[in-house]
Amino acid sequence: MAAALAAFYAGIPVGHVEAGLRTWDKRSPFPEEINRVMATHLSDLHFAPTQQARRNLLREGIAPGRIVVTGNTVIDALFHVRSAVTGSRRQFEKMFSDVDFSKRMILITGHRRENFGEGFLDICRGIRTVARRHPRGGDRVSGSSGTRTCRDPSAPFSAILPNVHLMDPQPYLPFVF
Repeated sequence: MAAALAAFYAGIPVGHVEAGLRTWDKRSPFPEEINRVMATHLSDLHFAPTQQARRNLLREGIAPGRIVVTGNTVIDALFHVRSAVTGSRRQFEKMFSDVDFSKRMILITGHRRENFGEGFLDICRGIRTVARRHPRGGDRVSGSSGTRTCRDPSAPFSAILPNVHLMDPQPYLPFVF
């Protein structure tokens, strides 16, 4: 938002990547939602990840000719690094030697600011529920990117669940693996 405002003042055209993402609550996620809305109205071109994001921009009065649906940058990045991850499988298996990759897994992240506090405790409670429903089914619930909060004694994870593997946040390539 600050870069968009500075560029606007300097007369530099602004392109907004991931334009049109909306929760319609200017306080959640804070401050991202209000920054997105403000950046939209300072931008000249809008690169929307989805058709829904495009509809959101149209709802706000952005001209259709200024919107390009580009796809999801997170998914594009995932596809971009897929071959690097596949080619380094043995290296990553060594990094995660305590993980049994023959079993089904659920990967959960909770790194977004709106998940902090009670939201994150809700995620931990959900993980606990799934882990208890499938204690011997070969499922393994892995948490990453902020799961240290689940290790807090006041969190619902205070009892060790044998099919839950808590991990510290990982760099991108190991995380994708």
